[in-house]
Amino acid sequence: MSFPDNFIWGAGASSLSLRGSAVRSSWRRFEELGKQPVSNEGYEFHLSFESDLAMLAEAGFRHFRLSIDWARLEPYAGRHDLEELELLRAIAETARDNGLALWISLLDESQPGWFSDDTDGFYGQGVPVHWARYVDRVAELFDDVATGWIPMSDPIGAALRSHLWGSRPPGGRRLDRGLDAVDGMLGSTFEAWRLLSTGSQPVVGSFGPTLVRERSDSGGSVVAQAPTGLEPDQRSLMAQPNWWRWLFNDLWLDVIAEGIYRPAWAAPRECPEWAGAFDMIELVRSGPFAVDPSGALASWPPTARFDATGTSPDASFVVDVAHDVSERLPKMPLLLGGLHVATNDDEWREALTVGWLEATTELLDGDLNIAGIFLDPIFDGFHPGVGFEVDTGWFTRGREAKPSLRWVTAQQ
Repeated sequence: MSFPDNFIWGAGASSLSLRGSAVRSSWRRFEELGKQPVSNEGYEFHLSFESDLAMLAEAGFRHFRLSIDWARLEPYAGRHDLEELELLRAIAETARDNGLALWISLLDESQPGWFSDDTDGFYGQGVPVHWARYVDRVAELFDDVATGWIPMSDPIGAALRSHLWGSRPPGGRRLDRGLDAVDGMLGSTFEAWRLLSTGSQPVVGSFGPTLVRERSDSGGSVVAQAPTGLEPDQRSLMAQPNWWRWLFNDLWLDVIAEGIYRPAWAAPRECPEWAGAFDMIELVRSGPFAVDPSGALASWPPTARFDATGTSPDASFVVDVAHDVSERLPKMPLLLGGLHVATNDDEWREALTVGWLEATTELLDGDLNIAGIFLDPIFDGFHPGVGFEVDTGWFTRGREAKPSLRWVTAQQ
C-alpha cells in the first residue's frame, strides 16, 4: 500500500479506556447504579505510560491522542488537581521525547459530576461559562506541548447516547432533552474551536456522520431504542432516514459550509463566526444503521457481521461517509477515527485492519484529502457497554502486539 510521507499514523483512547472513571465524574455514578460495567482503572495507563508510549513509537505510530478527563483535572468547580496536572505534563513530555506528536482531546465520554449534575451542563443554546473557562485553561497549560486540539469527541453522538438513548450518563430518554443536549454540545464544540483557533496549533472537529436506511425486515440487532413519551408525529418523524441524516450529518456540515445552523426544532439562525470552522475533521465510525417505524435504530445491513457493540465495522461504510463529507467540504483534510472492533476474534480484526487500510488508499487514489488515521483504543481493556469482557485494542492488556498491528507497522 502507498501512503504520503506526511500521513498521520495515530493512536489514542478515551479517558475511560486509559484510566477508568474518575471518582467525582458523572460516569462513576452511572457505574455505581449498575448502568455501565465497572471500569476500575482502565488499562492503567497512568502506571505504565513511559513504556507504553515507547512501544507505540516502536510499532510505527507517529501521533498520540491524549484524552484529558475533565473530572480528574477539575474535580471541583474552579479547583484544579495539581497532582493530575503534573501527571498529564509527564505524559505529554514523554510522548514528545518518543517522537510522538501530541493531540489533546478535551472531552470524550465523562464529565465532572459538579458540571453535569449540579449545573445545566450542556443543555440549550448558550455555551456554559465553565466549559469556556476549562478550554482556555487547558490551552494555557499545554500550549507548549500540543501539536493540535480536539475539543470534543463526536458531540452529537455523545448527546444522543446520554439524553436520547440512555446508554450514557445521565441515562435520559426524552426527545426534547436529547435535542437540547445536541444544541448545547454542538454549540460548545464550535465555541471551543473559536477559542483554540487563536493559537498556532490546528483544531480538529470530531464528528460521527453515518448512513441510515429504512428497516424493511427484522434482520440486524437493535442498537438504540426510541425515546419514551413520543407523540405520533414525533415518532413518524424519527422513523424517516432523512431525519437521522440531517441530525448526524447535515446539522454540523451546514454550519461549517454555510455558517447557518438549521435545527429541526427551531428556526434557522445565522452563525457566520463559525463558518469555515476547524482545520481538520475527524470522521468517527458510527453505524451504519437502519431505522424502524418506532424510531429505533438497528444494525445494518442485516447480512453483515456485527461486533459486540451491535454495529458493522465494514470498510465500505468508511469510504461512503468520507465521500459524502468531501462533497460538502472539498478542501477539508479528513482524519479517519474510531477504527476498532469489539471482538475476541483476532483473525477478523486482522481482516478488518487490511480492509480499513485498503479503503484509505482507495480514498487517497480518488484524490480525497485524507490526512491520516487514528486507531483506538490502544490496548484491550474497558470499553463502554462491554466492559472488560470483549477485546477492542491493538495490543493485549499484557502489552503484546496483535497480528493486525503488523499491517500498520508495515506501512512505515
